[in-house]
Amino acid sequence: MKKFIYFLPRVLGIILGVYHLILFIGSFRFDFILTTFFALASTIFAWNKPKIGGIAFFGFWFFYTIKLGFVSKWNFTFMLKGEPFLVVFLIIGILFLIEGFRKK
Repeated sequence: MKKFIYFLPRVLGIILGVYHLILFIGSFRFDFILTTFFALASTIFAWNKPKIGGIAFFGFWFFYTIKLGFVSKWNFTFMLKGEPFLVVFLIIGILFLIEGFRKK
């Protein structure tokens, strides 16, 4: 179970980065390449420093939720649900933080 919690956020981060890379190739939108770069760079950086990686993923979730909230109607359920990939950023951030505080 310990190894599962260790590898789960890393695998999810890589999958998220590859997913956005595929979206970028399909649409050539600049925000997809930034998301791809951020997801992969944060995953690589968080490999050894999970607390900082967790804060980075949580910060990106918060920033992107605020950005999307100005575009669409604001409500509390939007902040929790958001786009499906935003929930993945939140989960990855929480998993990295759990591991970082367990590691000490």
